[in-house]
Amino acid sequence: MNATPSFSRDHNNQISFNELNDDILHEICTAIGDEPTPLANQAPYPLKSLSMVNRRLRHLLAPKIFRRLSLDGNIANILRALKVLQSCPELLHHTRSFKFDLYRHNDSGIPTDDLPGRLVSVLSYMPKLQHLAIILPEYHTAIFDSAFATAGISFNLVKTLVAGAYCEFVVPYCPNVESIASNQHYFLYSPRAKDEETAEESVRRGHATALVEAAGRAAKLTAFEMSQKWSAAQLCHVYEHMPLLRRLGMPGESYESEPEEYLLLISKFEQLQELALASARELSMAFRSNWSNLNYAGPGGEEVRRQQEELKRQVGENIAGVVFEVCKSLKKIWIGEYSFAAGGDGNPIAKEYLMKLRGEIL
Repeated sequence: MNATPSFSRDHNNQISFNELNDDILHEICTAIGDEPTPLANQAPYPLKSLSMVNRRLRHLLAPKIFRRLSLDGNIANILRALKVLQSCPELLHHTRSFKFDLYRHNDSGIPTDDLPGRLVSVLSYMPKLQHLAIILPEYHTAIFDSAFATAGISFNLVKTLVAGAYCEFVVPYCPNVESIASNQHYFLYSPRAKDEETAEESVRRGHATALVEAAGRAAKLTAFEMSQKWSAAQLCHVYEHMPLLRRLGMPGESYESEPEEYLLLISKFEQLQELALASARELSMAFRSNWSNLNYAGPGGEEVRRQQEELKRQVGENIAGVVFEVCKSLKKIWIGEYSFAAGGDGNPIAKEYLMKLRGEIL
């Protein structure tokens, strides 16, 4: 005989919230959303508010709230958040994704001596961590490097790593990492890299060189993405250190060499299956395709935008066709927001590519 659940009802014949079973509460929590939990700022987070209703909800929501954590902001806020996390290490066992972004808002202070140690301590409480993003103040990465080395920490389950400029020291602590990416815009416009840049190619963009070389020592790496002003010399450097890549991302502001040089180098990646390049606007100049700056303002704006999108698709399709010819192993190419399959049509699914390469972090 099947038991039928019964609920006591108030005078309006309504079920009390406390009478809902765990399965129903889980469904409610899932419907609310699954964004990374912001810990170092006052951004609204519905699940966190719901967890404060009572002890039962707090217990049910802990795995969901602590599964994806994000700390970004200034020194004071992040230090405060780290102290809170250190006080509840048992909850960090639920964490699968962790983003630590210090100086995102261009603070001018210097990290306190205990901040790197607290970060390492918090990370040590995350044995199930799979996705890690570390973005640090560029001129002070050495103190974090020292803290990691002293602790001898290792993230054996991390598969996806996003590293800020001069944060390549984290790579050896992720022995099983499969995908490494830079933090895009902030990496491309690194102030420290600009200060250190000289006329000699061997010492230009030192943060990019360091990340490539560190990634090349990751034994299980299959995917790499870096935002740069790409030159043939840089792509050659990537090939020398990661010739067996299956996915390569080359977003950035511009391409400085002749297209033939890039094509020759791309053809050397014998196992490359997926390639992501900048938008058609940047590539059109490098590959000498037709491009016009269309004006969206004024009458007929919708038609102008439609023409612009069609032009982007056509330019992308032409460039993709050339790349497919020289790199026979390629199955898919992303050009800006469009993707092109070998022998197929373009589709705007750039988000799919970003999720594949960077996991759940950004």
